[in-house]
Amino acid sequence: MSSYLDTTFPYYPSNVKITKPLGNISLKEFIRVLREPNERVRELFENIKKASAEGNLKLKSELKRQLFYFNPCINTDGEGRSYSNIESFTGFAQLDFDGITNAPEFRDWFFENCKSATVVGVSSSGLGVKAIARIPIVKTVEEYKSYFYGMGYYLEDYKGFDIAPQNPALPLYIFHDPDTKWREDATVSTVRGEKINAFKKFEGDITVLEDVPEYKKQKVIDIYTRGIGNIVDNGHPTVVGFSSALGGYVVSGYLSEDEAEILIEECISNNDYLSKDHGGYIRTGKNMLVRGMVSPLYLREDEE
Repeated sequence: MSSYLDTTFPYYPSNVKITKPLGNISLKEFIRVLREPNERVRELFENIKKASAEGNLKLKSELKRQLFYFNPCINTDGEGRSYSNIESFTGFAQLDFDGITNAPEFRDWFFENCKSATVVGVSSSGLGVKAIARIPIVKTVEEYKSYFYGMGYYLEDYKGFDIAPQNPALPLYIFHDPDTKWREDATVSTVRGEKINAFKKFEGDITVLEDVPEYKKQKVIDIYTRGIGNIVDNGHPTVVGFSSALGGYVVSGYLSEDEAEILIEECISNNDYLSKDHGGYIRTGKNMLVRGMVSPLYLREDEE
């Protein structure tokens, strides 16, 4: 009897610019690879973890580029990784949590409490958790995002929840966790939602928060830092989206415009993919920051 564990999706060589898959892998085999990678891959993982612990982000990025990557959410025509290259969806959604100091404990807790999660493991750095969850097999990117946002509504309060996987074509690099959790009876998450529109002009009086605590300011900084840090291709729309959202947080009072501009410069300058035109991306980021300031954006805990 066929199971969703037999569902296949493409895998690729380490060079993220190569979009023609080497082949397909079943979810069942993918789980085995995460738990029992070969010796070369295990050594890479150890070096990535060491670079992360030492704060050597450049070396960490270079090492990650030597790993295989996967597209667990989609099948493509092999000609690119844009939305137009998507041929079908697999019924899976990718979930990422970054900056988790107690990653193994969070992995176990999340697996037990998210019944749609089929696979949950600790990332290569040891400071993140990655998961694959079941959603309906959709036909469009818009449908996929609606289910992602549906799960995101309940997950965004958890430390490190990353919204970048709203893009179903986002690469998932192989990671090694011998204690990766998996189940054969994951439920299908059918909750749908919408992304908050931070770019529509706000009508009414803007409530500016006063005496914003440092931890909330840091949440906003982390959201932007992760969003830009995860760019490995097709950078323009991500810079536009996150910088516009940053403007919404600025007008709400989480941080000043000057602080936001410095954050944009630092994050874009530290991204390898964006290095081909740092100046242009920084200009785009700052322009979109101003554009985003026409409408306030609040952390969910501050929404009225």
